Amino acid sequence: MARRNGEEKSNQPRARREPWSTADKLRILAAACALADGDLGAFLGQAGVHEATLRQWQEAAASALSAPKRRGRARQSPEAKRVVELERELRRKDAALAEMAALITLQKEARAIWGDEVDGTGTRSGT
Repeated sequence: MARRNGEEKSNQPRARREPWSTADKLRILAAACALADGDLGAFLGQAGVHEATLRQWQEAAASALSAPKRRGRARQSPEAKRVVELERELRRKDAALAEMAALITLQKEARAIWGDEVDGTGTRSGT
């Protein structure tokens, strides 16, 4: 093996100092799944990944894919919860307003037909 500055040069890649990105992990996992067991060691050596690390990535991917889905409400932000609450209140007030408008319209129609005596107070003092 060749020496440089008193160090022995190796065919092994140097250890990575930066963490693996998710895209890199997925790319390596996909490529490793397509390889036969005999070719896996060479591929991992070339990629600079230990077999134990690959197994950890496989387990993490499997658990992420099999994790139960949570309901959307559990992860809502406080702003989203406030919006839902305000929309509910708006619907309630719209319904109350529509009911009041219908009552006022009925009162107007009743007065037009029977006059002011509809409410039973007898405000007309004609007799």
